[in-house]
Amino acid sequence: MKRATIQLFVLYAAIAINFSCAKDKGVVVNIEDKDLTQCPANSSCTFLFNENADINTGGSLFMTAAGNYRLFHTNMSRPGYNILLFVKAPMNGSNFELGKADVLAGRVKLISSCVACNMIPVKEIDGYVKGKNLTPGKSINKSKWLLEIKVIMASDVNASYSDTVFVKQYFYPNSTTSI
Repeated sequence: MKRATIQLFVLYAAIAINFSCAKDKGVVVNIEDKDLTQCPANSSCTFLFNENADINTGGSLFMTAAGNYRLFHTNMSRPGYNILLFVKAPMNGSNFELGKADVLAGRVKLISSCVACNMIPVKEIDGYVKGKNLTPGKSINKSKWLLEIKVIMASDVNASYSDTVFVKQYFYPNSTTSI
C-alpha cells in the first residue's frame, strides 16, 4: 500500500513538473508579406491600429473609444465613396486568428457609404483574419503588424447577391484617437 502511494505521488509530481515547465507556444500564424493589397487609383487609404480600444458607434461617425481590443481599422476613401473595415483583435500575444464565429459575433465590421450610389444592404456572414506582429518586443509607437483579412458578405434583401473583401497589408499605430 505504501509503495503504491509513493508510485502515485512520483507519477503525479512528474506530470505536474512536465506541465509547469511547458512553454506557451501561443497561436502560430503564417502570413507571407507579399502580394499586399494596393490602394485603388484616385483613392486614399489608411491601415492603422489602436490598443485598448473599441468602436464607438454613439454618434454619426464611427470612431475609436476605450475598450478591451487591439482595434485594427482601414479606411479607403475616394470622392463620394468610403469603406471602413474594423477588426477587434485580442490584446494579448503577438499573433492571432479570428474565424467565422468571430465574424458573426461582430469582431469584424465592414461599413460602406456612398453619397450617390444605389447600394444593397449587406452583412458579414463568413471570413477570417490572421494577424502577426512583425516587431515583437518593440514599443507600440514602433510596432508593425501584418494582417490578412477576408470578409464574405451577403444580402438579406437579395439572396443571390454576395461580395468578398480581401485586405492584406501592414498596419501601423494610430497617432490619434479618432478615425
